[in-house]
Amino acid sequence: MSEPQHPQEFIVGGRYRVIRELGRGGMGSVYEAENLRTRRRVALKTMRPEVSDRDGYAQRFEREAQAAGQLHHPNVIDVIDMGDDAAYGLMFIVQEFLHGGDLAKCLKQVGALPPQAVVATLLPIMDALEAAHAHGIIHRDLKPDNIFLHETPRGVVPKLIDFGIAKFTQVHSEEELSCTATGQMIGSPNYVSPEQARGDADIDPCSDVWSLGVVFYKCLSRSIPYSAPTPSSLVAKIIYEEPIALAQLAPHLPADLVAVVQRAVVKDRAQRWPSMRAFADALRGCALWQGVDGATAQGWVVNERGETLTPLPPLTPSWAPTGPAPLEPDASPEHPSGLRSGPWGGEVSVERSSPTRASRSATVLAAVLGVIGLGVASTAAYLWPRRPRPTPTGVVIYTTPPDEIAPAPAAAPAAPPAALPVDAGAAAPAVAVVAPSPASPPPPAEPVVRVAPAPARPTRRARPAAPPQDPARRGHNGALILR
Repeated sequence: MSEPQHPQEFIVGGRYRVIRELGRGGMGSVYEAENLRTRRRVALKTMRPEVSDRDGYAQRFEREAQAAGQLHHPNVIDVIDMGDDAAYGLMFIVQEFLHGGDLAKCLKQVGALPPQAVVATLLPIMDALEAAHAHGIIHRDLKPDNIFLHETPRGVVPKLIDFGIAKFTQVHSEEELSCTATGQMIGSPNYVSPEQARGDADIDPCSDVWSLGVVFYKCLSRSIPYSAPTPSSLVAKIIYEEPIALAQLAPHLPADLVAVVQRAVVKDRAQRWPSMRAFADALRGCALWQGVDGATAQGWVVNERGETLTPLPPLTPSWAPTGPAPLEPDASPEHPSGLRSGPWGGEVSVERSSPTRASRSATVLAAVLGVIGLGVASTAAYLWPRRPRPTPTGVVIYTTPPDEIAPAPAAAPAAPPAALPVDAGAAAPAVAVVAPSPASPPPPAEPVVRVAPAPARPTRRARPAAPPQDPARRGHNGALILR
């Protein structure tokens, strides 16, 4: 029997009233439900009957409940109950109800996260995995989708969820659908370790170390060590090729943090971090985590929107990169790296120094408009009507007309002009001189040539016309004639 079409109308196991559907996958659905007796809000995970009939899937479902039920850890989702409903033919697991969203949803909204927020968010998950490994449980499906950011009144609590393909290393008689029996890879291709991709039987905690290292890649650089168009080609790259260096995908990150994460994705298990505790201790030893206490770290855990309870410190400590910020690499399907500022409370990880597509377009447009404006201004200046500029010339004034100048007799020097008799009825004398002003000295006896300065450039205001002069009172050279 399949699940009802209206889940809000049915009661599962005789005591869990379904309120709404939260999600649906290939194996079943997850509902928000309420215990009819305790009124506690719970999450009800169900498996469809046609799936539970397949070999090994019912055992896997039960193993998920057992793995999470054995780990009483604050950062592991709490399993409350398990059972089956004969009326609907469903197997179900009752878990604590979580508020918020998973880390994958957070990364889709804000992209890469600041390094302090990444470490603060994933260190609790590493503690939970350390506890699971101590109980002989290997998760084998670590990815951002299985890290839930549970929002509480006191802050965000990261929770490790979905132990559906977990492996029990201390139980050898279990019937599990895994690569131990079939030689097939199990898990998410983007995050599986090389040994898990090969289908090795001796999977150990180092496999979870690799997968969590890839999660660090994703959170810090928005990319993963391997990219391929198909799952099969991706698995082949994981097995045979070396991972892309984190320093290449995110060159702005502190060098010591990059070295710690890079060691988690070493293909040789002997060179990888030997345990989750060693991986976590190395992160706590990084410069960015010096002096950070538990209360501060709790305030730096992000929620599903990428926000933190307390602001993050700016990138000014000694470990911050010096010099200009690195250019953002071009986004591509294989290496979509780069950072973007998210809505967290503090400073962003690094400011992009490379222009965005919009800023580049604005720059090109401004340059084109500037060239056009310069051309218009040059054309207007060339075609604008110009007033003719007068050619500077000198005015030559002769004290005696040139054709009438004669050398004076040596015996009888010429009398001064002031002593010459003036007759009103007589004709004009042969020699004419310029009448001096009262303050000027008497004119010299010999003819003198004077060059007047060039007239000043006329202004825009028109000068008044000079009054007409009587030509009889001036000589042909314009000089006044004394009578």
